[in-house]
Amino acid sequence: WEDIKDLVAHAEHFDFAGGEPFYIPAHWKMIEHTVNKGYSKRQYLHYNTNGTIFPEKYIDLLDQFQTVDIQISSDATGKQFDYLRHGSPFELCEENIDKFIAVSKKSKITWYIGACLSVSAFNIFDFFETYEHYASKGLRMYVNTVHDHHGVRIIPPGLKEKLIKRIENTESKYDDHCSGSWKKERDMICNLLRNAEYNKDDWDNFWKEINQRDKIRNENFKEVFPEYYSMAKEYINV
Repeated sequence: WEDIKDLVAHAEHFDFAGGEPFYIPAHWKMIEHTVNKGYSKRQYLHYNTNGTIFPEKYIDLLDQFQTVDIQISSDATGKQFDYLRHGSPFELCEENIDKFIAVSKKSKITWYIGACLSVSAFNIFDFFETYEHYASKGLRMYVNTVHDHHGVRIIPPGLKEKLIKRIENTESKYDDHCSGSWKKERDMICNLLRNAEYNKDDWDNFWKEINQRDKIRNENFKEVFPEYYSMAKEYINV
């Protein structure tokens, strides 16, 4: 951090990614340093945050920069968010998003508030509804595809076809109001489903993992994602 402090006079753009940058005291000291030196007026701040923290006592500091860009990561809404982001209540994150939006509307500088949505084998069925929820708030939208053993590639071909049909029949009401295009994201997701190679072992292990998680956490995927499970159950063999 001390090495970075020596360089900030020449910096134009900062990217702070996860873990969770708002938890890092040294980061706030550096922000305060660049504000006190007067550098911040020409600098762009970008954050990736999980939405659990609204840094209220530092908002005035952030407001001293040229631009602040807050990207809040999410996978779902409501009970599905609580399931996928175990330990991070949806209501808290929703409240913090609304606080960031309120700050952006009052500020004299440019604030961008966005949602970074990850699409995976967990949330593919309900992904459009998640997209619409955040788009309805006027957020800048970014869709991230998961490529590990939780990615949509593990889904069996028959189930993929059903999901493609469901997704292709969706149209966003909010593309004119947010920085994003659902049609572009929809086509990207459908192409990924069509072209990703199915892996039976990964699919079976996915459901074994869900069963283990549910037992440990006293949760129930079937109850949280009832429509998805109803469609998928004929392809589940564990």
